[in-house]
Amino acid sequence: KKNLKVVRNILSITALIVAVGCANQVPLTGGLKDETPPVMVNSIPVNYSTQFQGKQLEFFFDEYIQLKNAQQKLIVSPPLKTPPVIKAKTRSIIVNLEEVPDSLTTYTFNFGDGIADLNEGNSIDNFSFTFSTGAYIDSLSAAGRVVNAATLEPEKNMLVMLYNENMDSLPYKSMPYYITKTDAAGLFYFRNLKQGDYKIFALNEKNSNYMYDSPDEIIAFSSTLVSPFVRWEADTTQNDSLPTVMKKVMGPDTLVLFAFQEDRIPQKIKKITRKDRWTTEIQFERLCPEKPVVTILKPANIPAICSYSQKNDSLTIWPSDTSFTTMGDSLVFKIDFSREDSIGNTVFMTDTVAVPPIFDKRGKPMADKVVPVFQFSTRQGAFINPGVATFFDSPWPIISFNAAALKVQEMQPDSQWIDIPSDIFKDSLNPCRLYLKLGFSPNKNYKVIALPGFIANLKSANVDTIQVSFGVLAEDVFGNLKLIVENNPSECWFELSNEKGQIIQVWAEDGPFSRTFNLLPAGKYKLIAFQDINHNRRWDTGLYIIGRQAEAKYIYEKEIPVRSNWDLEITWDMTLNSLRK
Repeated sequence: KKNLKVVRNILSITALIVAVGCANQVPLTGGLKDETPPVMVNSIPVNYSTQFQGKQLEFFFDEYIQLKNAQQKLIVSPPLKTPPVIKAKTRSIIVNLEEVPDSLTTYTFNFGDGIADLNEGNSIDNFSFTFSTGAYIDSLSAAGRVVNAATLEPEKNMLVMLYNENMDSLPYKSMPYYITKTDAAGLFYFRNLKQGDYKIFALNEKNSNYMYDSPDEIIAFSSTLVSPFVRWEADTTQNDSLPTVMKKVMGPDTLVLFAFQEDRIPQKIKKITRKDRWTTEIQFERLCPEKPVVTILKPANIPAICSYSQKNDSLTIWPSDTSFTTMGDSLVFKIDFSREDSIGNTVFMTDTVAVPPIFDKRGKPMADKVVPVFQFSTRQGAFINPGVATFFDSPWPIISFNAAALKVQEMQPDSQWIDIPSDIFKDSLNPCRLYLKLGFSPNKNYKVIALPGFIANLKSANVDTIQVSFGVLAEDVFGNLKLIVENNPSECWFELSNEKGQIIQVWAEDGPFSRTFNLLPAGKYKLIAFQDINHNRRWDTGLYIIGRQAEAKYIYEKEIPVRSNWDLEITWDMTLNSLRK
């Protein structure tokens, strides 16, 4: 029995071994994911070496590594004319220098996040290595930030460069002496600088040559030289009863550069569109400082009627006598328009344009479209806000109007309609629009009745009665905002807009002020301001070659919540609670 028991045990163990051998092989699981980047354990030469004379660097890490666009992310400061060649080798990286470094110079190699572990791809953040070809390591520094001049948002991945000469042409044709790059917060930091005075220039370049050679590149500059320093100061954070402690202070570390894209687009006529036999649209490449002047050359001796856009960047032209124009005729215009030169002066230009006829698929002149003589608009539908502008629009210029043929009525509490006075006036830019000036009362209903003969436009007059009804919303639907502004610069324009980006009001102020906005629709509002240095009532970008910065812009740092039936007061100290600090 004893022998039989031994045999049974042997068979059981054998069966278990076979079962385990036949089971699926699976890798071991469990454990925490590796989120630690590689660590450099050694290098040839050692970091911060002096008297370096070689042409190769090698870095050794504690695990297998990989390169993640390291060649493109590497920034060498001062720059080398020929980029180094980088190679990964299991647990090390080799950097071959394609040229001999300058003598008596401290070099810093910054790889950004271009070095990572092989398995999980954990990158080393801003891995850098420094050596000197002289007897010591330069140790001065400078730091700051770059923000977009228009949005006041940080500019990330922007090259910031220092030049050891002060000539305006340097960014166009010379390599910088030191270079670094902004991080996601727009911050930059120069280390290992020599003592001296440096020209600073920032560039979001397109072609990796460290030069400003494309008009679509974003730039930033300062007209003040950067002078790195180190000094010892008393530490004011210490208790007064203790002996004075001196601390080392290095700087400057609060530099601020405002980035912009220059506006170098040449002025010209961009597009010409003939809408019908009378109507021609002209678009310019950029806005015109002065209203364009149009002369009709064909058909001759017919004055032109023009409608201008708000920014003078387009216009619509009609001949004042349509009897001479058919769809089969070409139109020829002489257009005098304007642009601003590099220093803000208005320069006038002239162009002659021929507008061909319009034909249908059969090669015959296109037939005229049938459109209403005019329409009445509130822009808001059947219920409007108090004080909103209402108007009549015509597809062609309005030649005349008869105010006696227009009736405006208001509904009374007994549901009876009574006539109320109104005023009609032409739009100063658009000859196709008439405004109806009327103080609409909240929570009231109105009717606008245009009788036959009210409007005559370039083509015809209305022959039918047009009636439009609408209501005005009650006051408790709206909120009121009181704005108090302190420490605002001179020559400043302000703009209040809603969450859809629609501008509610634009105005200019000099010095502290308060302003009340009544009956604002509930919602979130944005407040911005800019300093109008050249007095053209708009924000202008900069121009480096003449040393002109973009005009200073200020953005209130919070959204302004306006609630129904609620009064809100805010104070904006433009030196404190502004995105521009």
